[in-house]
Amino acid sequence: MSGSVVEFQAQIASIMEVLANAAVAEICKVVDDGYAVVHLKMSQSHKENEFLRRKMKLMELQITRFRAERTKFQRVRPQSLPWNTPPKQTQPSRDYNNRTYLAKQSQIFQQEFWEQQHSKRQTAHRRGPRRCLSIKAYGCYK
Repeated sequence: MSGSVVEFQAQIASIMEVLANAAVAEICKVVDDGYAVVHLKMSQSHKENEFLRRKMKLMELQITRFRAERTKFQRVRPQSLPWNTPPKQTQPSRDYNNRTYLAKQSQIFQQEFWEQQHSKRQTAHRRGPRRCLSIKAYGCYK
């Protein structure tokens, strides 16, 4: 009788070990999946933060330019207006270069914004439920 009790205890211990290993494996899988989701969200947040930082810098540059133009316009004297003086042949001014720079930054910003929106649509599309598409062909077959 003691032999069957020991054998029974060994079987229970073996079953418990298998169940414990399965539980640990399942828990590890859940943790890994959760980590992957958190990592993806953090990565997207970092990209979005960088995008917003660049947008903010661009807006700050535009505000600075508009303020400079406003103060320049307010300080203009009638004799120095362009239609009161002959045109000068000069190199592009710093203001022109600044406008060119802002235009390029605006293009970069718009491109990045489009790419970010496009990538969001692609990832949203990838996350959606996968459905099989059945296509029926109608016509004459010989």
